This record gives sequence, structure tokens and C-alpha cells, in this order.
Amino acid sequence: KVNRSTSFVVPTPRDGLIPRVDYDFTDTPGGLPWSLTDENGVPTGTSIGLAAAIDGGNPDLTPETANSLSAGFEFSPPVLPGLSLRVTWHQTEYSNRIGPSPVIQWIEGTDFAAKYPNISLHENGGLIWDLRAFNYSAVDVEGIDYQLRYNRDTGYGQMLISANVGYTAKYERLALPGEAPINEVASVDVLSQSVVPRYRYSANFGWYRGGLALNLDLSTASSTISRAPSAAAGGFIRRIGKYAVATDLILSYDFDRAQGGFASAWLDGTVLSMKVLNVLDDHPRYFILNETTGEDGPSEFNANLADPRGRMLHVGLTRRF
Repeated sequence: KVNRSTSFVVPTPRDGLIPRVDYDFTDTPGGLPWSLTDENGVPTGTSIGLAAAIDGGNPDLTPETANSLSAGFEFSPPVLPGLSLRVTWHQTEYSNRIGPSPVIQWIEGTDFAAKYPNISLHENGGLIWDLRAFNYSAVDVEGIDYQLRYNRDTGYGQMLISANVGYTAKYERLALPGEAPINEVASVDVLSQSVVPRYRYSANFGWYRGGLALNLDLSTASSTISRAPSAAAGGFIRRIGKYAVATDLILSYDFDRAQGGFASAWLDGTVLSMKVLNVLDDHPRYFILNETTGEDGPSEFNANLADPRGRMLHVGLTRRF
């Protein structure tokens, strides 16, 4: 199987259409203080004033685009009916990604325009920071997905078992003009919470009989590491991301007679479901390692990756008309 596609995402009204808002801090003596750091992210002890900021919509935004190519095969051995193996290689190139300004890691001298096109100097001194969305980023993603699937009809109902492994070879992000892209897979020398796991794992067990359906979903990912200098630690620190095991249990019953439910016309189209999401109430966390002392720091709750609701019980009744 081979597939080639192109997709587009247009700016949202919030990003492109709302009125521009300017904040002027020139009446503040020296402007708002902005601490400068060197190329390693260590404070230099000097600062410059933030003279103005711009927020709101950016009418100059253009759509972000993605070009995708995938190729693979699916094998179903005749001697084992219901068993199939699928392998798919994929690559996607994103351009003109829409998003907020890149995080400022360092500012060298007054060369703002070259590295940070959204930052400039005010005529009275100080910085102007444009907080609006920009077409600032390009991303190149490449990987391989594996799926093993087994489907079997038994006297106790139909069983479906699948196991999936996703391997990400490359997630190169170009955030700043003129700089080399950073491969954010597994381990990067940037203190970041957005490192992409090299492996993602998931499994599903499904059982179906009549209108009754039971599904158990499990998923997790390999660890990630980000490394950066820390003045507080007196050297380098590592933030090691530990992914949770997401476990969801879903039980549902379809009363529709066509699905084998109760033989009652007024119940056709009615589905009763119960879901327990995050059964283990597990969350991904970060562990801080001081490379100078070799000591582990306190674990950090990863709010970007975790479901803040924790374990959740959901009961639903739906009716199709």
C-alpha cells in the first residue's frame, strides 16, 4: 500500500482576525526588566527593559501545510485465519506551522532580528516583543508503525486482539530561522517537556457477543530525556520523563435487534455504556537528575501529558433516531 497526501490548516479566528492590541511600557523607567542569558541559558547579570508588547491577531498568517507519504504491506497467512501483520513507513513534512513565539533561550548582544524575528528594539531603548501567532516552524516526522491483529469467532462470542508499536525515527523541528533543526526524539540537549518518545506501545482486547461489547485499551511510551545547564544545580541537569500506562475499560450494550439486542422495537438505536478511564490512576512524571552530584531530585507532575481528572467513571445512555 502506498499513499501520498497534502493537507492544510487555516489560521483560527483567534490567531488571525481579532484586533491587534499594543502594550506600551515606555512610561515605566527602563521598561519592564528582561534578564539576559548567555548561549547556555545562564543569566549574565545584565538586563534590558521590555518597552512594548503586541498581542491579538496576526492578519499576515498563511495556512500551514503538510505533505505526507506512507508505504507498507499487510500479510494474512492462510494457515492462520484471522491473523494479520501490518507494517507501515510514514513521513510527514509540516511547513509554516502556526503557533506562539518560540521560547527565548538566549539573546546575544542586539542581534534580535536574525534569531528572533518577533523581537525588535524600541526607538527609545528596550525590547518590543510580538506575542501573536506566527508561521514560525517547520517539522519533519518519520517513523514506522507495526500492528499485529487477531480476530476469531468462538462459541462464546467474537474476540479481537491487537498489539501496536510505533517507532519514531525523526521529529526534527526548525523553530528559528537560520538555525539547524533539532531532532526532538528520545533525548535532546534542551530543557524541554515536549521531547517525543522513540517508542509508543498500545494493545486492545475486545469481546463481542450479541449487543454486548467489552474493550480493554492499554497504552504507554518509552522514556524521554532533556538535558540543559542549570545555574542552581551548578552544572547540567537531566529531566527524565516516565510515561504512564493508560488503561481504559469500556463496557457497552446495544439494544438494537440488528445487533442481537432485546427484541423490542422501541429500544432500537439505544446504547448503554460504562467507561472507566485511567483505571490505574497513573500519570507520567519527570525525575530531575543532577549530573554533578549524581543525585535524583524530586519528581515533577507532568501536567502537559497527564489527564488532570485522574481516574474517571463515565456512564452514558445514547439513542439514535
